[in-house]
Amino acid sequence: VSYINYTIFLADDTVGQVTDNGTAKTKSNVIQQGALTGLTEKSYPIKITVNPDQYAAAVEGSYTGTVTFDYVAN
Repeated sequence: VSYINYTIFLADDTVGQVTDNGTAKTKSNVIQQGALTGLTEKSYPIKITVNPDQYAAAVEGSYTGTVTFDYVAN
């Protein structure tokens, strides 16, 4: 196994976003905010689960993954 797929969950998301052997994936906007009348903060839990079969079959070593968050202002 050269890549261990993983699923990313944000807040109360139960579907998650599954990786695809390193192919970039995009999830729809998770947090949407209307017009800003002032600065407010938002914080949500993030959960990442790895594919258990690929994890068990992985060779010893280091594996890395990237989760990118985009901030878009309208």
